[in-house]
Amino acid sequence: MTKGENFGHASMNACAGRPVITSYFTPWNDLEKKKAGWNLDIRDPGQCLERLKAICEMGPLDFGEYCQGANLLAKEYYESMSLDDYKQLFSKQTD
Repeated sequence: MTKGENFGHASMNACAGRPVITSYFTPWNDLEKKKAGWNLDIRDPGQCLERLKAICEMGPLDFGEYCQGANLLAKEYYESMSLDDYKQLFSKQTD
């Protein structure tokens, strides 16, 4: 997670069955409720550090639940997309 957060990377991590950490500025919110990851205030390094510590302390069953939740979220997200959505998500942005 960086200030230049890349949603495409986060979504691919979720496809691989890994919970993601994003800000609130991506298409995915309520990640913790969905057991797919966590949305954090990326301007607060303390919050990010605390979350990373908590993840490191998770047991394998809890972490596995989040892995499954992340994969399910990604699957539902990509299955709902049209071809134009894919093109927009993965196109080169020039600003």
